[in-house]
Amino acid sequence: MIELKTTANLAARGKPAKKAPDGPQLVKGQSPEASKENGADRGPNHLFSSADRKEPTPRDGATKRPRSGEVLRNSETRYRRLFETAQDGILIPDPKTGFITDVNPFLIKLLNYSREEFPGKTLWDIGLFKDVDASKTAFRELQANRYVRYEDLPLETRDGRSINVEFVSNVYGVNGRKVIQCNIRDITKRK
Repeated sequence: MIELKTTANLAARGKPAKKAPDGPQLVKGQSPEASKENGADRGPNHLFSSADRKEPTPRDGATKRPRSGEVLRNSETRYRRLFETAQDGILIPDPKTGFITDVNPFLIKLLNYSREEFPGKTLWDIGLFKDVDASKTAFRELQANRYVRYEDLPLETRDGRSINVEFVSNVYGVNGRKVIQCNIRDITKRK
């Protein structure tokens, strides 16, 4: 076993800790010149070249930093793509009423509804929960606890097929407003 000689180890044995010497450290058998070549006296900045440490200028081919509006648009585009291409169903219900406000293409295809049929419906309207009273109770639980999960929930599609899904829903804040996101994963093939 290798024992590190730390200040704490030395103090525990009653030996006084030695202060680390200031300035460049020499490796045993290394000349002072070699020490300087290896960056021992330059601190952590020696890990980057001077070109890496300086701010890019237009002369270097750099353009101005993106404006906050452009950064926001890029971020929205990235997250919209994640939402649209996810291989799980995602829907966003209104946190107060439970009415669906947005749904991703995977869930549209899975349930065989059109996009236009989702807005204004609740989770229990689309067959996610058979028992309306239990659905409303689950929705209240979600509002109170900010999280619900059902591992094997039977779901009936619009055309009457029965599939098993894992349902996970979270409440989180965006710009001071509550948002509910429901993730629905088809687990029929696992069974």
